[in-house]
Amino acid sequence: ASAEPSVAASSPPTVVSSASPSVEASLAPSVLASSVPSLEETATHAVAACASVQCTTVPSSGVFPVSDSFGVRCCSESEFLGSVYTGGSCDLWSSSENLSGQCVTSATYYEAKAVCALYGSGVRLCTSEENSNNCSKAARCKLNGVFVWTSDPIPPSEAPSSYPSAEPSVAISDEPSVAASAEPSVVASAAPS
Repeated sequence: ASAEPSVAASSPPTVVSSASPSVEASLAPSVLASSVPSLEETATHAVAACASVQCTTVPSSGVFPVSDSFGVRCCSESEFLGSVYTGGSCDLWSSSENLSGQCVTSATYYEAKAVCALYGSGVRLCTSEENSNNCSKAARCKLNGVFVWTSDPIPPSEAPSSYPSAEPSVAISDEPSVAASAEPSVVASAAPS
């Protein structure tokens, strides 16, 4: 006959401390970063654009402070909760609703990104090209005539500078700022008397 396994420990566990600490590391340090650093989390500006061809704003896109509020359009090449399939040449799923099914018509850039990210991998803000091609038009929430945040990178020519521009000083100096030149002057310094 076989004995039934015991549920109780046969003896209490022991923890024996060493008399002296170890001088060798237990694991080798990692050479690779545990995650890829992102500059995007500190972005101060992002691109918003018309949500569809129904938007008549000119220009149809622009660079705005991330604290501004625009609508949200999430896009994915795969179906996600509450999304609508565009079909046609777009082959895209889109939504302007949060996970609770509520329209998100006004959000900051990072709030908009978070709405899309909560749907999971592959769901992102739509691009301005997808919006201008009406790929996200079926997303509901009456945003087709207004600006929404996009996943577009900021165009280099429109990216705000992270360095202040040098401004000339207008303060009066006690010291003359003109140094003597090595060349003799051709202009008379005073009228003849």
